[in-house]
Amino acid sequence: MKATARLAGVSDRAILKVLASADLKPSKLTQMLMDKGFAGADLNSWRTEGIPDIAVGIILNYYAYLAGRYCTQQARLVCEAFGTIGVRAWIQDALPGFLTKLEEIGVKNCQNVYCKRIPAALLYDPK
Repeated sequence: MKATARLAGVSDRAILKVLASADLKPSKLTQMLMDKGFAGADLNSWRTEGIPDIAVGIILNYYAYLAGRYCTQQARLVCEAFGTIGVRAWIQDALPGFLTKLEEIGVKNCQNVYCKRIPAALLYDPK
């Protein structure tokens, strides 16, 4: 729970408050978690068992964009970083040979990927 709070740029207490509201009047974040299939009992168990990765993503998104005056720059930066990693992982998994093609056009590391446009022809591999 502490790691999730640090990633979101909020206090442990803020996360505890969200989890505690599951059985009472659910907060906006608690309701978002429940809408994604997490039950109130699940949220209570996270205090001792840890927060599942999918829930961490929902919590980060909430504090990055939906928490109003409680939005944090830290949560936004983490969401951007993980979003980029997620898209890159999906492309690499969905498009065999993607990294080889990037190397062929001179892209050696992920910093260069953000600076160069990848030709559309490289995103389709008929093989």
